[in-house]
Amino acid sequence: MSTPAILNELIRAGATVRRDGDKVKIKGADVIPVELLERARAERAAILAALPDTPTTTELRRRLADLCRREGLPDRLAATLIDADLVGCELLSDEGLRRWLHVLDENRRMRQGLTPPGWTQASYCRRCGPVLLWQGAPPVVLGCPWCHMRRIGGHLPRPAVTCATCAHQQRRADTSTAGMHGCAKGNALHHAHQQHVCADWAPVLSTANNSAGARP
Repeated sequence: MSTPAILNELIRAGATVRRDGDKVKIKGADVIPVELLERARAERAAILAALPDTPTTTELRRRLADLCRREGLPDRLAATLIDADLVGCELLSDEGLRRWLHVLDENRRMRQGLTPPGWTQASYCRRCGPVLLWQGAPPVVLGCPWCHMRRIGGHLPRPAVTCATCAHQQRRADTSTAGMHGCAKGNALHHAHQQHVCADWAPVLSTANNSAGARP
């Protein structure tokens, strides 16, 4: 069996094959037929030559640590990654790794109930309610990155909103509370344009665009 044929058989069997220095790493070897593994071992030199020469995990971790320092990200962001997290990352450019690290940092902050840097736009998620998203995100979305945090019971930072822009506002007729708006959800009275945090806020224009916005 030729080297390309062996690689194809390994991949069809559900294995991931990559080069790590002068070693061939086969992930999922426990479900691969023994005969196929023996053929792969016998053709190790040819398989090494056929696979792209990728940096070792140690070198990759050094690149990630350098990028964390350059981007002002926590050192532990790269230090706590296990080898399984790094599969395929050795083929990414520094720009690709930089973006990946920022996504990891966003997820870390969200798990802590913190808003990722630059997420200052107030939007409305039909599942989470009012949320903070990145600049340029649609005003109304069907789902958002906070949905997972809500499902696991995490804290969702809420944007400051006003009753004047809420679909639940109820104008009051009595003059003793002039300028105050009632709430169909039973929340406390606020002046129409007084900013406050409210998990029940919903935009008056419920037909706003639902398409996903491009993230930086």
